[in-house]
Amino acid sequence: AQGGLGFVDIAPPGEGHRQLVEMCAAAGLPTICQKPFALDLHDGHAMVAAARAAGVPLLVHENFRWQAPMQ
Repeated sequence: AQGGLGFVDIAPPGEGHRQLVEMCAAAGLPTICQKPFALDLHDGHAMVAAARAAGVPLLVHENFRWQAPMQ
């Protein structure tokens, strides 16, 4: 939050996305989240709600669909 970042790009495996998005939202940082966006619909809604409540953009970015984890 104090690193002078303009945004954060979340790109680890999907199981950590919700926690990281919520941390970024709490820090007031715009966030790009790579696919898969969330593990389930509940997590996806929670991530969107966190960004909306913080008033920060949350964007979903493409992945490389031919990489093994995406296949």
